[in-house]
Formats: sequence, C-alpha cells, structure tokens
Amino acid sequence: MRAAEIREEIWLELLAVIGLTPPSASRMRDGVVRQEAAAACRALDQLAESNQRLRAFLQELQEGKSDALAQKYSELHRSFGGDERRLKLLDEVAEELEVAFKALMLLPETGILQELIDRLEEAAQPDDGQAPGEQELLGLLRAVQSEIKRIDKSRPEAWKSVLEMIQDRRSDLPSHSIRELDPANKQPI
Repeated sequence: MRAAEIREEIWLELLAVIGLTPPSASRMRDGVVRQEAAAACRALDQLAESNQRLRAFLQELQEGKSDALAQKYSELHRSFGGDERRLKLLDEVAEELEVAFKALMLLPETGILQELIDRLEEAAQPDDGQAPGEQELLGLLRAVQSEIKRIDKSRPEAWKSVLEMIQDRRSDLPSHSIRELDPANKQPI
C-alpha cells in the first residue's frame, strides 16, 4: 500500500472517533480558517469560565474527544507493530490532528454544541435549577450552533463572525442574503 493510502486510512480512523469525515474536516485545511475557528472555540472556553456547570460540561466533552483520539492512536500504534513506515505516518497524522483539534471542535459533526445545549437543558429540568445567567447562555449557545450550521465553514470571516458573536454574547442571528448561500450546505452564510 502506498504512503498516501495509509495516511488516508489513518486520517479516516482518527477523524471517525471524534465524529468527523474527511469532507467535514477538509473545511479546516486552510491555516487562517483553522486559526479563526480555534479562536471561536477558545472564546467558548472563556465564556464557560463564567458558569461552573458549562465549564464542567465543556471540559468533559473536549477531554472525551481528546481521550477517544488518544485511545484510537494507541490501538493503531499496537496494530502497526514494528512497521516503521506506518508508525511514522500515524505520528504525522496525529500531530496534524492535534494542531487542528480546537478548530475542529465547533464543527456540527462533533456534536459538542448540541451536547452542551442538551446538558444545560437537562440540568434545569428537574427543579428548574438553572443558575443565574444560564437561560442567556442557552440562548447564546443555540444561536452560535445555528450560525455555525449556516456559515461556509471554509471561510475565515465566517468563523470570525462566530467568534464575535460569542465574545459579544450576541444571541441574535445576523440576517443573510441569498447571494451569501454556502454551496456546501445550501444555507445562508
């Protein structure tokens, strides 16, 4: 098997454990796009610092994705035995994925935003136990999730708008024109 095929196979297996496919991850291929998406994810981390429950949920979800990657890496490493070529390619792909990890976390396919929303809603259910500000956080998370579904995820300015939305705690969605349709998901960007 050629190196490119082995690399692709490794890439597929590692992406799958965090819920991604090559087409979804390829939207983050450009360094500027990765930088803006990672900045938006760091803004979400910063936002979570203001709410203990959100912080705990987000940390648990991100660590879960990271642990899943580490486990799959170990599995692949063992399965490659002493094949130095495969092990070298595994290390290269794992390093690429580690660099892009934060940028990939807000892609809808990872399910992180939906899980955060579900968990915050669930926590409030039994006794209306929402902490002060959690209803606003829920509104913001829903708006951010909706915005990310709409944007052209391969454009840095789209991620910059998500970053600004989180930083400004804006839960109102910007209006979009027909000419701003994302060709990939046919929704306004």
